[in-house]
Amino acid sequence: MFFILNSSCLFPILKLNLPAILIALYMLSIIICSKNPTISPELEKNILETTGVDYELIIIDNSRNEYSIFASYNEGIHKSKFPYLCFVHDDVLFKTENWGKLVCRHLSDETVGVIGIAGGDIATRIPGPWSISGQAKSFIQSDKSKKRKTVFDLAQKSQRSLKQEVVLLDGVWLCMRHNIFEKIMFDDKTFDGFHAYDYDICIQAKLKGYKNFVVYDIIIEHFSWGIRNKDWVINLLKVFTKWQPFLPVTLNNYSKEEIQKLETKNFYLFVKRMVHVRFTRDEILESVSELWKQVFPEKPVNDLRRQLIVMKILKFFKILGLKTHF
Repeated sequence: MFFILNSSCLFPILKLNLPAILIALYMLSIIICSKNPTISPELEKNILETTGVDYELIIIDNSRNEYSIFASYNEGIHKSKFPYLCFVHDDVLFKTENWGKLVCRHLSDETVGVIGIAGGDIATRIPGPWSISGQAKSFIQSDKSKKRKTVFDLAQKSQRSLKQEVVLLDGVWLCMRHNIFEKIMFDDKTFDGFHAYDYDICIQAKLKGYKNFVVYDIIIEHFSWGIRNKDWVINLLKVFTKWQPFLPVTLNNYSKEEIQKLETKNFYLFVKRMVHVRFTRDEILESVSELWKQVFPEKPVNDLRRQLIVMKILKFFKILGLKTHF
C-alpha cells in the first residue's frame, strides 16, 4: 500500500495497476514568484478547489526584490518534485475545474514544449510583442478592482480544437514538463528583472524541436495589465540579440514579404516605445542601429536620426496637449 497526498485529501492506492500509475503521474508543481511573503488566501483557496490533481505549491518569497523572475523560477524548479510544472503569476484566479488534469494531458505529449493561454505565431528579427501577428488567446483580463473585465476569444473556443500552435507565449501562465529542463533553462546569467523570460524560454523550446501551444480548455482571470517600461525594452533587446542568428522563428506560414512588413512595423513600434519610456536619442541609436541596417539595408542610419528627431517633437507636442498634422 502507498499513499498519494492531495492538498485536500489523502487516499490509498491498494494496487499498482495501470489506472493507479496514471493517477500518480497526474502530479503538478505550481511555482509562484510572489512580491509578498505568501500568496493571497483567495488564490490559495482557488488553487485548492480547482486544480483537481495532486499538487505542491512552491512560493518563492521575493518581497524584498532579491531575485529576478529567472532566478526565482530556477529555484522553484530545483525545489519541485513532480513531473509537470506550472509557472503562474500571483494575481490570477482559475475559472476551470480540474485544470491540473488538463495540463497533465496536454503535456503528456512529448512533442509539446510550453503551453499557455495567450501567444503569437512569429518572433521576428526585430524586438516586439508576441501579439504583433497570429494572436491566439483565451482568458479574462480584469483590473485590480475586479469590476472591469475584458474577455478574450472565449466565445470562439468551442469552434476550435483544444489548442493552437504558436511560437511565443505570454508569461502570466506557462506549463512544461520537468524533464524539458534537461534541455532548456530560465537564463538568469543573461537576464535580470521580470521581463522577457517568456520569450526566451519559448524560443529555446521551439529551437529544440518542441511545439508551443495556446490551450483553449483552461480559463484564467488575470487582475493586472502588463507593463512595457524601460526594463521591458532592455530585456527584449537582450533576448532578440541573444537569438538573432536563429530569427525569424515562425510556423512557416509567412512569406518573405509578409515577414518584412512585420519587421518594419515592429521596428517603428519598438522605437516609439523607447521614446515613450524616455530613452535618449543616443541610447536609441546605439541600441537599434544594427536593427535598422537589417530592416532597411538600403537606407543610411542618418535617416533614423532624422526620424527620431521627428518622434521626439511629436512626443513634446503630445505632452503639451497640442495637435499635430504629421
